[in-house]
Amino acid sequence: MGSNEEIVKEAIDEIETALQEVQGLLSHQRRLAFLISAGGVALLEAFLLKRQVLKPGVKLNHQWFKKNKENVKKTIARQLASPIESIAEMDQFLDQLYSLEKERNQLAYGKRSTEEKMKALIDRFLEFKKEVENV
Repeated sequence: MGSNEEIVKEAIDEIETALQEVQGLLSHQRRLAFLISAGGVALLEAFLLKRQVLKPGVKLNHQWFKKNKENVKKTIARQLASPIESIAEMDQFLDQLYSLEKERNQLAYGKRSTEEKMKALIDRFLEFKKEVENV
């Protein structure tokens, strides 16, 4: 199993554990924030590797996905061996990664969130995973 698959598996394991937690999702808030962020980036990286468009040795950085979309596209385009425009799903995937990443630091380092926000984050991650894997 490659590192991207391991990261996604770890995120899924943490989600499953958190969903079963008697104390609720908030007792897993920080771990979920980190792992969903890492898992989202790993999903995109695995997708790009599968498409054989990621330059050899390139690792995507979660911080890139906090930027506005045009800047992210420029950053990602420099990491690709093919034009970014040739990847039809890229705009949609970048929007989804932004939605996973935007509250990462607040969830990881800030005050307690709510069960509803955590559940919404998990749902967005699982939906993104399904979309990336079914392309």
